[in-house]
Parts: sequence; structure tokens; C-alpha cells
Amino acid sequence: LYFTRELGVEFKALRQELARDPGVTFTALFRTLATAAGDRYTLQGDRLEGDSGLEKGFPTSAPALTRYGCVVLGSFPASSWKAEELAALVDYVERGGALVVLGGEQSFAGGGYARSPLAGLLPWTLPAADAATAFRRGVFAVTVPVAALGHPAMSGIQPLLAAGPSAPAAAVDSVNVVGALRPGATALLETVVDGRAQALAAIQAYGKGKVAAIATNTLWRLARAGTEGNSAYGRLWRQLVRHAADAGDQSHLLRVQWDKEHYRPGEEALATITILSVSGAPGRLAATLASGGSPERALAVEALPGPSGSARCRLRFPTRGDYRFRLVMHQDERVADTYEKLLAVAPRLGEGNRLRVDDAMLRAAAEGIGATYAPEHEAEKVLGRLAGALSGKPTVSQASLVDGNPWYLAAVLALLVTEWVLRRRRHLL
Repeated sequence: LYFTRELGVEFKALRQELARDPGVTFTALFRTLATAAGDRYTLQGDRLEGDSGLEKGFPTSAPALTRYGCVVLGSFPASSWKAEELAALVDYVERGGALVVLGGEQSFAGGGYARSPLAGLLPWTLPAADAATAFRRGVFAVTVPVAALGHPAMSGIQPLLAAGPSAPAAAVDSVNVVGALRPGATALLETVVDGRAQALAAIQAYGKGKVAAIATNTLWRLARAGTEGNSAYGRLWRQLVRHAADAGDQSHLLRVQWDKEHYRPGEEALATITILSVSGAPGRLAATLASGGSPERALAVEALPGPSGSARCRLRFPTRGDYRFRLVMHQDERVADTYEKLLAVAPRLGEGNRLRVDDAMLRAAAEGIGATYAPEHEAEKVLGRLAGALSGKPTVSQASLVDGNPWYLAAVLALLVTEWVLRRRRHLL
């Protein structure tokens, strides 16, 4: 579900790329008229059962959003949101939904989102900047961080972005200035702004769902990297929405659905394989699994009953580590397509992965003990109250007489000696 109140150039490019994928349905909801009586919306694209309520605007309850595996937000000010719409979106992500936030002049800090409930969902912090400095135009080179090379959403992106002998380097024409990544977030793309490296696209887990953000509204420039139907832009979007929505990974002709998001040592993984479209003779699949420096070992690929083109493969992970799964489809004695995925096998982190600060709970706890609480962007109010409370009050300090005056120690010793002499003379000892 693509939702925005102000259509931009990114919408057309995104709709065209996702339309190439037969496994993705695309529904767009955008405002067409703003009146005093209320806003009017237009619903386009694939229609799903029970979605007629969207014609009135963005849903105000999480269950109304669960029919969509991923929600994509365009660029518009935070002031345009209603409180119940934001609450529904946050609840949707916490329950396992996927959210992708697009950049633009009215996104992130430039759109006033630093104080919005959505700020806690974003994979990066938002600096205190006005609209004039929060959005920049120019030429910004795009690179893939080393840590993201094995990410499911970035499979095969680096070769497409690499500049050839006659091709220019991958770049975008605009960027949103954002802060540091949050703990646990992963940068998918990077650029440089004012000599400082910053994430251009990032993703993080939030509750049971995932949230990705893209700090530009000209990512469609990456459609030049690659060929039509297999550009860096299209491949990134197809893989990103599938990973965020946990809808499986996909190469050009192969789609793989994993039974779990993470795997622990000793567990078994089940990969369901679907051949999307093949002309001519049916494809033959071969799968291998490698860990660390060990050689690849062949895996059995079992054909599933029913329509041809479906199979499954079982993988077992005896120890923790990084496992590389590789799937090759042969057709007419040649390699028709390949699919690779890096699986990080390790014990799961603890539950409670909610990165948003619960301001209401902290404020109630502070008021219960007569204290004051303020969120991060209101820290000056707390400092001002402390300064006012401490001004004009006497300062009390304590110091030891022994440390401060050695003669006091001598007097105490003399008194003890005198008492001892008197007691001895009176035979009191």
C-alpha cells in the first residue's frame, strides 16, 4: 500500500518497477483534493477484498492495514497526520507489519517528524534542523556498505551500481540530512554529505515488524544502473519489500520463501522454491550450502506435488556462524539463473525489541515522586527548572575537623592522655 498526501516523481517510477513483478500487488492511496469539509482521496491499482474504506483516507485501526504486507509512505508534513492514523500505523508495525518511509522535502526533520510518534520507528535519529538545511540538492554518490553486502535486500545490487568503463558512477540528486543509525539498524546504502558519511537507506526491526527509510526522493536515478527489467532501482525495491514484509526473497526467475526470519544453532530451515516463469524445457535446480572456510556441500531439492515449478529444500545448521545458501537453475544445459542468501545463525536476542521511548509512562513515573520528565527535544525545560530551583539557596558543605585542622586531633589526644593519668592516680584503671 503506497500512501501519500502529496504525489511526487518517485511514485511513478516505483509503480512502474513493481508492476514488472507478477508476485507483487500495488495499491496506491493519495489525496486529490483538500477542502474545509475534509480531504478527498483516490484509490488506484490492485484492489483487495474489504478495502473500500480506504477511499475515506488512511485507516485508523491496525486490522484495516494487515491485508497489506508493506506500507510505503510518501513525502508530506507530519502535521497532516491524525493522531488515530499514527496510532494505527505504529500498532500495525508492532504487530509484524512492514513500513518503508520515503525521503523528500517534507520528510524526516524537514517535515517536522522529529517530534512525531513515527520518529521512534525510523532506523536513524533526526537532527534539529529546519527545512532549509534538512534537505539538500546536488550530486551525491551512492555506495553499498560492506556490512550490507550479504543483506537479503541487497543481493546483486553492488555489481549493478559498479561503474563500467563508459558508465557514470551511481548517484542521486537529493538527500535528506539524517542523524546516526539507531542500535540494531543496518545501513543498506550510503552517501557523503558535507564530508560526513551518512546512511541513504537503512532498515531496522521494530516490535515484530520492520521499518526501512530512504533519505532521498531521487532514488529512481539508480534505474540507470543495469538493464531494463534488472536495474539497481527495481531490484532493490523488489527485494526490499519482500524482506520487510517477510514475503520471501527473489532473483530474476526464482523466488524463495523461508519458514523463519532467524535461525539458531541446531535448527533446520525449510526453503520453498518457486520458478516464476520459464519458456522452453523445465528448469533443473541444484542447491549448495557452505559455512566459513568449509567447502560447499550439495543439498537435496525435492519437487512439490501440484503445478510444476515448485520445490523445497531443507538446511540444517549444526553450529553458529554465517552460512551461504546458493541455488542454481539450469535450463537446456546452461545456467539460467542463480540465487544466493547469507544466513546468520546465532542465538536470538531477548524479546521486547521496542525502541520507541514511552514518554507517557516516564512522565507518570516522574510525577508520582514529585519529579519532572521531558522528552529529549524538551531537555532545555528541565535544565531551566533545575537552574531556577537551585538559584538563591544556600550551599551546605561538610568537612571533617580532623582533615581540616590538625590541632583538633592534637587536642583530642591530649584530652585522652589526661583522662588516663587521672584515672590511674585514683586507681580507677
